[in-house]
Amino acid sequence: MADDNETNTTYAESKGMLKVGAVISSNCLVCAVIMFNNILLLVTLARTRKLWTPPNAYIASLSVADLLVGVVLVFRNFWLHPSTEWIFDDYKYACLSVICLLYVSALQSQASLVLVSLDRYLYIVHPFWYQRNVTSRVTAGIIGFTWLVSISIGFLPLELNMFSSETGCNPLEMISKTYLMICFNTFFFLSASLIVVMYGRILCVGNRHRRQIEAVMLSTMPRRCHMLTKAEKFHWQVIKFLMLVCGLFFLCWTPLAVTSVVYFTAGLPKLLVSIMVSISAINSALNFYVLIVMDKNFKEAFMSTICCCSARQSADLCGGD
Repeated sequence: MADDNETNTTYAESKGMLKVGAVISSNCLVCAVIMFNNILLLVTLARTRKLWTPPNAYIASLSVADLLVGVVLVFRNFWLHPSTEWIFDDYKYACLSVICLLYVSALQSQASLVLVSLDRYLYIVHPFWYQRNVTSRVTAGIIGFTWLVSISIGFLPLELNMFSSETGCNPLEMISKTYLMICFNTFFFLSASLIVVMYGRILCVGNRHRRQIEAVMLSTMPRRCHMLTKAEKFHWQVIKFLMLVCGLFFLCWTPLAVTSVVYFTAGLPKLLVSIMVSISAINSALNFYVLIVMDKNFKEAFMSTICCCSARQSADLCGGD
């Protein structure tokens, strides 16, 4: 009987290790994709001057926030591994630092999406004001301010926590419920609402302006109407791309936001919340592919960056020979 119990225990432990190994392996894969995609995106933006626009500055900010998710996944692997999880369960600030980085990334991602939506809203609805006031210096200042706010709010759990040896490194147990419900979920749903309202307004005003301008151009300069249509198509392509980026973000993060609310109000298995965290992390690898599919200029710039790096590596190898 004792042998059977020992066998069952060994089997359960082996099964648990296989699950942990599978989670760590998937985290490593997602982390590698996130790091590669976002580093390539940032390098491409840095070396391609024609991409230096206010919307792309906010996309760069979003990419840095996504890189933070990749960093968090690296530490999460150590957190999950049985031989190193004690570091996070025993050392308060090792645990809280990883959790706070995830919160900073989520908050800044939402802020970047709100800002890029606001940028397009002002560009379409108030074009003259936009041309006079929106400069690279203003854009950089706004991005810096949102990062400062995101870091300040994201690191509040360093004080608002109930870390103990009993809770271990479990954010659902040790982080203040008030913080999670107000500072995270409220900000998430508020951001989603603002983005929906702004893009709805963009579509309404943009369609009305396009019809008015096309009517004037057709009656006065019909030969130039084709040029106008091409310019309009470019601007609408940018808007569609940004709408898709926002949609993917909220598609991946909404399950986590809803699940966390239900967890605190009605109760849910912790495993389900953990799965939702993994799903939300996948979003950090997606913007790269959206850019390639939706934006021809980005695709050409990406290919140029890859070819440049390959040529440089080949030259270094030849020089070494």
